[in-house]
Amino acid sequence: MTLDVLRKANAPLCSREITNAMLLRKDIEPTASIGARVQKNILAVLHRLEARKIVRSVNTNGERGVLQWEIV
Repeated sequence: MTLDVLRKANAPLCSREITNAMLLRKDIEPTASIGARVQKNILAVLHRLEARKIVRSVNTNGERGVLQWEIV
């Protein structure tokens, strides 16, 4: 599902944007605790996909510590 969200994006997305898109798709209320748990899982998925060279992290917005992700 993470890759599906990235495929449909017109630009790189941060993990929070991916989380919001997934919660919206699943029609889940985006509470802080649910959002944090889902985002943590998405980050783990993104790092595994990065190790397999399927996605890459980019720092396009200049904010320190905020990575955005795109499909390679």
